[in-house]
Amino acid sequence: MNDFRRRTLRLRMLIPIILALLYLGPSMVMPYVWIDLRAVTVTDATDAMRARVHADRVTHIGFPGRFIVSFREADGVPVCAPYVSPVIQYKGGLSAPIDKPLWWWAGGLRTLRDCIEEGLADGVFYALTCHQAMMWWTVPIAQRCVRSNEFRLGAAR
Repeated sequence: MNDFRRRTLRLRMLIPIILALLYLGPSMVMPYVWIDLRAVTVTDATDAMRARVHADRVTHIGFPGRFIVSFREADGVPVCAPYVSPVIQYKGGLSAPIDKPLWWWAGGLRTLRDCIEEGLADGVFYALTCHQAMMWWTVPIAQRCVRSNEFRLGAAR
């Protein structure tokens, strides 16, 4: 193989690597640049309205972003449609742990009630929480998801 073909092949192989880094890079550094959601723990409860969420997170710099919360059965089957928040301005320098009712974490009472009607009642579940950093308030440039512990609701408790 001549030198010209070898150099051209190397350049062609470099292009997909650069594109992959541009696509995946922001998500890889999200816990160090924007927000680090370290852990999400949901308590067992007799019903979803009584469950609580404990979250450990650190926001490094302020940024526009949104969060997405979905609930799944222990085997991974989605229970209801995920809640997608509107884009909000996250404040930098926050490191206080969160201790809130599950309905607050899920986007409100109405959202949680809809999930309860769709099956978030008796059983073992987990919550999947994703944060997205946005560019120009419209384009997601990075995403990171954290799975909660498995929690029991209702008679399965």
